[in-house]
Amino acid sequence: MTTIRVYHNLIDAHLAKVVLEQHEILAFIFDEHIVAINPLYAQTVGGLKLMVHAQDAERADKLLAQNEQSPYKGIDNKTLICPRCESEHIEANFHPLKDWKSFWQTIKDFFTLSFQTDKRRAFTCRVCDLEFSKYEADLLN
Repeated sequence: MTTIRVYHNLIDAHLAKVVLEQHEILAFIFDEHIVAINPLYAQTVGGLKLMVHAQDAERADKLLAQNEQSPYKGIDNKTLICPRCESEHIEANFHPLKDWKSFWQTIKDFFTLSFQTDKRRAFTCRVCDLEFSKYEADLLN
C-alpha cells in the first residue's frame, strides 16, 4: 500500500476516494475512524491517509492531480478566484491550529463538543500562494 495524499478532513478524503473508485482503483482511508470520533485527532495522527496498491499509485496520483486542477466552485456554483492574482487555481484547506486564537478556540470546542469547522476553512491560491477566506474572495467578486 502506498500513501498518495494526506487530508485533514473526512469530506475531502472521501471525495478523493470516490474519484479513484469511479476509475476502478481500490482506495483506502487510513485513520478514518479515529478522526471521525474526534476531528482534533487528525493533526495528531498525521492526517487521513489515502492509500492505494503500489501498482495503482502513479495512475491514482495523475487522476487526483487532474481533479485538483479543475476550478474550485462554491455552493453558488461560481468559480472562486484569488483576491491577489485573480487565478482560478484554488485549493480548499482546513487549518485547525493556525494561530493562538485558533488554538484557544479548538480547546474551547474540545470541552464544549462544538466543532465549528466552517470558520476554519481557508483557500490557498496555487499560483501566488496566498491564503484567504471565502469572505475575502467574495469581496473581489
